[in-house]
Amino acid sequence: MNKIIKQISLIAIIILFASISVMAQDNTYIDAMKIEIKRGMDSLKIEKMLSPRFISYSISDAKTLQIEAVLGGIIKSEERPVKLFENRVLVGEHGKTNENYLDENNMWSGSRFANEIPFSDNKNDIRRALWLTTDNNYKTAITTYEAKVSALSQQSLTDEEKLLLDFSTVAKSEITVPYQSFQINTIQLEKLAKTLSFVFKKYPAIQKSNVNIFAYDAQIFFANSEGSTAKYPLQIVSVKVVASTQSPTGEVLNDHVLWFVKNTAQLTDEKTMINEVEKMANNLSEITQKKAISEPYSGPVLFEGQAAAEVFIQKFFTNTNGLITVRKPVVGSEQIISMSPDMVKENTLEAMLNKKIVSRDITIEAIPTLTSYQNTDLVGSFITDAEGVKAPEKLVLVENGVLKNLLCSRIPTLKIKESNGHARAALSNGGIKTVTGPGVIKMINNNKATSIDKKKLKEMLLAAAKEEDLEYAYIVRKVVSEAAGIVNENSISFFGSSKVKKDLTNTIEVYRVKVVDGSEELVSFAEIQGLTTKSFKRLLATSSEMQVYNTMVAPISGDLRGWEYKLTGTPASFILPNGLLFQELDIVKEKQGMVKNKPAVNSPLTVIE
Repeated sequence: MNKIIKQISLIAIIILFASISVMAQDNTYIDAMKIEIKRGMDSLKIEKMLSPRFISYSISDAKTLQIEAVLGGIIKSEERPVKLFENRVLVGEHGKTNENYLDENNMWSGSRFANEIPFSDNKNDIRRALWLTTDNNYKTAITTYEAKVSALSQQSLTDEEKLLLDFSTVAKSEITVPYQSFQINTIQLEKLAKTLSFVFKKYPAIQKSNVNIFAYDAQIFFANSEGSTAKYPLQIVSVKVVASTQSPTGEVLNDHVLWFVKNTAQLTDEKTMINEVEKMANNLSEITQKKAISEPYSGPVLFEGQAAAEVFIQKFFTNTNGLITVRKPVVGSEQIISMSPDMVKENTLEAMLNKKIVSRDITIEAIPTLTSYQNTDLVGSFITDAEGVKAPEKLVLVENGVLKNLLCSRIPTLKIKESNGHARAALSNGGIKTVTGPGVIKMINNNKATSIDKKKLKEMLLAAAKEEDLEYAYIVRKVVSEAAGIVNENSISFFGSSKVKKDLTNTIEVYRVKVVDGSEELVSFAEIQGLTTKSFKRLLATSSEMQVYNTMVAPISGDLRGWEYKLTGTPASFILPNGLLFQELDIVKEKQGMVKNKPAVNSPLTVIE
């Protein structure tokens, strides 16, 4: 008995010392940041130039894992720690700062991207890394601010634009969110990657396939010159299975299966994953033999499951004219507008504040602190945002169809002047970059008459098509998710990088449904047109069944880099109806750019030796 007591006591002592060690390391990061913030605010000064107005740091202390497998074999497996930081330096006066400005000198710059922290965990080593970057960013901030002031003096602005601040004030806060590291079993995850990728050996019609498993387990440390501090976890595990092939006429077809969870213990069982991958591979092989749609269609369209979630996300949360604030920058010259028009856009939906933007039946809420729904853990849940602002328990974005608010960080816009705690830490090349984005979003249909079960929803689709004298209607069950990271063969190449198609046009599973009997036929190359946020005004009904959709969302503005660490974006969770029925949308045959010939020789998987 005494031996057992001694062993228990020893374990308790080890845990205690480990906890003390972690707390000491936490204090090292915070102390180093506070010292360099004070030094910067007190001492950074160039003659006849402004001193810093604001300085902040975010340090990500992470364990990362990347595994890639093809046809049952591992081609990459890398587990390593990553310690990177982001630095923000503001200079300015009269409410104006060096931010929200675009010219030839900063439009392609990597400012505010993560920098390396030494692994020594020595406070002075950390301070030195922070100091060098801060010094450089301060000098860049001065140059940018002077250029911005000059540009403003030559432009005609409204009184409202002149009074608009570049950075809103928030109350000082000190927030610590409990962090518990999770176990990364590399051998087990490699086995999973090999097993899932092996499935494609049975499908010779599929030309390319790969399985990518990512694990990111980090604690983030934040401090700013206003005295705010925050410590919070950023944890995400993803399994991405992507495949592509060509139709008999050469067009590219893609498909994917994605899983996103907060830690490895939450991954679904291997058997379920295999079944989903086999289903995807079967569908991709089958669709190569299906006819493309032969005539344009205009009429009711039903989105179900993954497609319903993606249409909601892509129209409201990865679209400039959605429910996220977008600050239109001051530009240094007219050439900037022609060179990169996407960088100077503003959110036109914001002008509709307190006006109807969707069906009166619909309410959309941000509930970032919610951790689970229907026994599913929500990867987008958070307590504090990336700027140390406490997340609200609930923020109503749309109420009974009327726009009430947009997700906002500390960068104000003409209509949304204050932060509502939605600056998010997005993964960028293993570190973090602060962006404005969603955490947990819920869409609700308040009208019981238009919130109906799946069977009745299909009946309503067919009735709406019959009313328009149509012989058939369409059901969309899967579209290409931006989180899959698929780059189309016909994407535009710019300086060696491919731009992913960011519109809900590239579908995967589309079914033509006969009005007379409800029978369904899978079709290929269906491109959806005319789908915007305004389409939600003509939402006929939704399913009464709700779904949880965990994913990664790319920011509307701000380039995220994935050169070494390929998982990018912000973890986000969406709770919404399983089906969305639109009154009228257009569907036409998808036209791809340069259509390449199929391989001259068949896949070796077709050859039995």
